[in-house]
Order: sequence, then C-alpha cells, then structure tokens
Amino acid sequence: MRAAVVGAALALTFARGAAAQDPRDLLRLGNQAYDVAEYKMAGPLLVVGLNPAAGPRDSLWTAGLHRLAHILVEDGKDSVAAAWLRWALRVQPGLVVDTLDFPPAVQDAFALARAFVAGAGPGDTLTETTWEWARRSGEATQGALRVERSGVPLTAFLEGVGALSAEESRALAPGSYVIVASAPGYFRTRVTREVLPGVTTVLRFRLRGLSTQALGFLYVASAPWGTLSLDGERTGYTAVAAAPVAAGPHRLRIERAGYAPFDTVLTVARDQRLRLGTIRLRTLGAPLAAHPAVPAARQPGGETLARAMAALEATETEGAMELLRQILATPPAAGLSTLQREAQVQLGVANWSLGLYDSASVHFQAAISADPFTSLDPETFNPDLLALFRAARRATLAIGVRAPPDTALTPTERWPVSIAVTRPGTVRYHLVGPGPSGHDTLTAVAVVDSTATVPLALVGRGGHDTLTAVAVVDSTATVPLALVGRDGAPLPAGRYRLAFEWSDAQGRAAGPTLALEVSPQVADTLLQEPAPPDSLYRLEVRFGRPSHAGLARGIGFGVGAGVIPLLLANSRLRGGESRAVSVGVAVSLAGVAGYFLGRPRQPLPENIAYNRALRADWEARNREIAAANEQRRGIVLVRVRVVSP
Repeated sequence: MRAAVVGAALALTFARGAAAQDPRDLLRLGNQAYDVAEYKMAGPLLVVGLNPAAGPRDSLWTAGLHRLAHILVEDGKDSVAAAWLRWALRVQPGLVVDTLDFPPAVQDAFALARAFVAGAGPGDTLTETTWEWARRSGEATQGALRVERSGVPLTAFLEGVGALSAEESRALAPGSYVIVASAPGYFRTRVTREVLPGVTTVLRFRLRGLSTQALGFLYVASAPWGTLSLDGERTGYTAVAAAPVAAGPHRLRIERAGYAPFDTVLTVARDQRLRLGTIRLRTLGAPLAAHPAVPAARQPGGETLARAMAALEATETEGAMELLRQILATPPAAGLSTLQREAQVQLGVANWSLGLYDSASVHFQAAISADPFTSLDPETFNPDLLALFRAARRATLAIGVRAPPDTALTPTERWPVSIAVTRPGTVRYHLVGPGPSGHDTLTAVAVVDSTATVPLALVGRGGHDTLTAVAVVDSTATVPLALVGRDGAPLPAGRYRLAFEWSDAQGRAAGPTLALEVSPQVADTLLQEPAPPDSLYRLEVRFGRPSHAGLARGIGFGVGAGVIPLLLANSRLRGGESRAVSVGVAVSLAGVAGYFLGRPRQPLPENIAYNRALRADWEARNREIAAANEQRRGIVLVRVRVVSP
C-alpha cells in the first residue's frame, strides 16, 4: 500500500515537473523512492535535492547522499559515486558514515573519498567555491567548471585538460580536477575540486601577493619530465620557472614512474633566482645517461636557436625567451620558417613554465598555423603541457599537406600524400588536370578523428565523382594514392592540381593545393652486388703439431756435416773445415725451420661449407638482380614531381 502511495506521489511530481518543486521536497521524495526500491526515480530526485543552497545539511541530506552513493555503486558508476562523496566531504568534513543500513561497498567508497580529500592544500583557504544546481531532475552525464573574474589578470589551467579563460564554462565529465591559478605578482594557487553531473562548479580565487613575505624564485627542469614536490607538497610538473618560494631551506623532490627519484635540499635567499638547471633522471637499474649535446645548426638563425635551447637547458628562461624573440623578429627567408616555427613552440613551453598559460597558447597556435604537422613528444613534454597544446590545436583551423617532392612509381605503386588537420572533420582530395580544362575527380575522403591508414585508388567511372574509401585518422594521416586514370591506365603526362577541402557540421574550408607534373620515365637497372670481402671468409685449413723427428734429423745432419772432416785426418777435408761448418749450420737451421713450417695441414669442413654458402648466396642475389633488370627494361615508370606547394 505504501509503495502504491509513494508511486502515485512520484508520478504526480513528474507530471507537474520537478523544476517547480522545492529541492527539499524532491530530496524527501527521492529518499522515499529509494525505500520502495524505485531506484531509477530516486537517483535524479536525490541529485536535485542535494543542492547545499536549498537547505541545511541535516540527517535528511546525509541520508540522501548515502542513498545516491548506493544507487551509483550498484549501477556500476563507481567514479561518479566517488565524485559525489569527495564533494560531500569537502562541504561537510565531519560527515559520519552510516555503517548499519548500507553495505560495505558504500562504506569503502566513503573511506576512499575521505582519504582523497584529507590532504587539503593551502590554496583551499584562498578559494571560494559555489555551485549552480540544475533544477531539472533529468539524467545528466556532464557537469561544468567556471572560474570567475577577480581584480587581477588571472590565468587558470586545468591539469590534463588545458587553459581555462575567466567566465568560461567548460563542460567536463564528472570527477575531480586540479585547477592552477596564477597572476603576475601573486603566488600560484592550486586546488582540487569536483565536477558533478548537472552542476556547474564556480571558483573564485583570492590570490596572495608576493610582497607579503621574503621570497626567492626557483627554476628547475628535468629530463624526462617529472612531478615536482617542494617540502612534501606537490607543486606540478617540470619545468618550473620563476616559481615564488619562501626564503629559507626547502626539500625538493622530482619523481616519475620507472625512474629513480631525485631528492635534494636547497636554500633560497631573499630575492634570489635559484636556477638548478635540468636534472637528469636515472632509469631504475641503469647508469646515469650522458648529457646530450645541443647540435649546432648550420642554417641561418640556427646558432641563435641553439643558444636559446642551451639557455632553456640551464633554466635561463628569460634569456632564452629573448633569443627566441630575435628569431621571430628576423625577416622570413629560405629555410627560416622551420626555425621560426620551432621558436614559437619553445616560447610556448617557456611561457607555460612561467605560468603564463594564455601566452603559451598564443605561441602554440602560431606554430600550428605555420605548420599543422607540428606536434609535441609525450616523452619530452609533460601531460599538462600536452593538454594545453591539444587545446591550442583545436582552437586553430589549419590544414597542411606533405608529399614526396620527386618520386618514380611503378604502375602498381601508390603515391603517399600526408595531410594534417587541427579539428575533426572530413577531408576531400580532388585531382584536376591535365590542362586548364581538366576534369575534377574526387580522389579520396578522409574522416579525421581516430587512427588508421587506408589505401585509396584514384579511379573514376562514368564521368562522376567516385568515393574511393574513408580513412579514419588522428589529425595526421598518410594516404597512398594509386595514380591511374579513369580507364585504369597510368595517368597521361601533364600538369595536375591536387586540392584539399576540409568540412564539418559547422562549415568548410579550402586547404592548400599541390601542383604536380606527371611524366613517363624508363626504369633504371639495378647494380650488381660486389663480391663479399675477404674479411667475411673463414680459414679453410688448420696446421697440425710440429714433428720432433724432423727437428732431430735436421740438427743431426748439420752436426755431421761439421764434425766428419775433423774426425777424418785428411788434410784435404780439413782444408774445407770452414766450409763444412757453414754447411752444418745451414743444415741445422733448415731442420729447425722444417720443425716449425713443416706442420701437417688439416682441412676444416665447417668453414669450407660456410665459404661455399657465402659465395653461393652472393651469386644467387646477383642472378635475382639480373632477372629483375630484365623485367625493369620493359617497365615505364610514372614520375611525379611537385612543382609548387
């Protein structure tokens, strides 16, 4: 009976519209719906009723929180339940968990949430947080975060997301987010806040001025990037530049998974700019890597860029920025655009380390506009910097194309064309030519938002545009194009124009155009391989042990040749005594030489087989090259040359 009454009341509530109801009444109805196991009705009602501005955080409010957490946990939405419990423990730190009426899963969720919010930082006392609650009880999947303007030019950054402008409401998935706020002349403030489904979390920062105490400024970087902690409190990722710290001793720690942590104690004097340089983190179980030298650039302006990179390595951030600005101030010249793009990227990195997130985003956008293929290495740059770069990329509409400048293709080979776009959308490839009255053929369509490389053929039938394939890529794709005409034959010689067009639901934009020159080319023959060098061959024989009998015979004959004339009392023989001795010595030496050089020769079958196989492989490869050359002599290649970007 009670369930029927509650059900009727709930039906009447939804019929009239939850927006017209008082949140406390909806909270009460949500608790009642939970009690009769109407969980799908109870959840949205409890969400609206938990608005802290609607009434006291009393037993009804606490019961509603427990019930909502239980519904979410049972529904498999543990992360959403965690966000609600963390939020509740921030607004009601003394909240007591009901261990009698709720299962252990809810109790564990409370314990994890309490451990998460226990380490509140000093920024929490300097940040005012309010919430704008949706009055509708519908099922919301996202919330929002907004930073209100203050009396200083404040810059906010969401770790893992990107920069956040003042008064901008950023739609976010439910969860906990770290917000860093900074302004020139003020301490950087760091807080963690929850985003709830259907709720806008509003932050108002009261930054603390630097002039209130004796300060120094810390500069430190690491390779690779790591998490920086000062006096046991996490301050963010490296690199950090001009970070204000109180004068005196501090414990600094840099750590990253897979690397040995770096710990040191430093002392900062008043107004001192302490520059620690770039700390080389050592891989666990490996020796410290050598310091890589900054390569000296040979192109104009390259030396200035090398000096700027060396200054960044030494955390001389301000000096590096001045050198990078000199590169940007140089009039554009051949080969200089790449340096200027790199200078924009490094200026973005330097501004991020200084906490100037808006300026960093401007430099990143300039680099991306100059070259849409610009990217950052995730091993070199930390996650927050990558998030800011991705946000800058999405805010910039740019299309870039790269193709081999001069290529010779067989009729079956494809011509690789790479394209980069900064926003998700559809990219269409159009080939026009040859000649001013050439037919426009839709070559390919690439839907840009995920990762894949799809082979595409340049074929049209019946005089109509033909959709060849759809490629799904992640902002940058390489599309191999088969250069064949409408009848499947190779493209006729002439000049062509390859155009690109980007579009999404909001509109379309023309991309760059490549002017191509297609011409036939006779295939070159391949060179024969030279014979393997002697160093690759192995010895085929081995010498045995020397013969002692041969040594004895040689020495014996030599002694006999010298002694016999002396033993025979013959004047004619004795007259040749000196010659006899010489002959004896020579025979003895011959016997000794025969001892060392007259060793038996033993063949090595394994080495002989290896040498034969080495020669056979070389001869087989040359036979294959000769056969390939016979085929290539009858092939006419298609030469594709990009004559203008």
